[in-house]
Amino acid sequence: NWDEMFSMFKDLLNKLKEATPFVQIVLDYLEADDIISTACRYYKDKEVIIISSDSDYEQLAKYDYVKILSPKDKTYKKVTNPDLILAKKIQKETTDNLVSEINNEEDYLKREKIVNLLSLPSDIEEKVLRVLFEIEPVTNFDINKIPFKTMRDRFMSIYCEGTAEEETIKKIEKKKAKLKKLKQRQLTI
Repeated sequence: NWDEMFSMFKDLLNKLKEATPFVQIVLDYLEADDIISTACRYYKDKEVIIISSDSDYEQLAKYDYVKILSPKDKTYKKVTNPDLILAKKIQKETTDNLVSEINNEEDYLKREKIVNLLSLPSDIEEKVLRVLFEIEPVTNFDINKIPFKTMRDRFMSIYCEGTAEEETIKKIEKKKAKLKKLKQRQLTI
């Protein structure tokens, strides 16, 4: 039942609005990635941190001021080639038969226009910008009103303790070293 589902999400959003310092932007017929993409260009004079495990946002790492924090790993993602993300996404969609096959450059350009977060259609961008112009900082919130203890604890661990970028880079390097050792071990076996 979609109405019930949307009602539950609306209730959760209201509770999070009371409990957290985050501004909520809800625009009908737009996805979060449209809003986040536009916000990245709007706030280009500030550090922008996207908190998501969704690899689509890695396109936005093309902007020097954008960082992507993985809530799962509690580390910043190190994106080495943001331009490649878009091409991989288009390739994966066609391989998984999510979209029709790309047979020529025109097909590719049409698909790129749909999934490219670096360049949205102007009507979408304008709709989001109108809302961004009106945003004011949230000052009245109570973290203890977050509805679920696990969510409250996660909020505290991610947003209140902070995740230093240098710390994240060290974690990534450590993981790479472990993987390299593991691969070497497997090769010697």
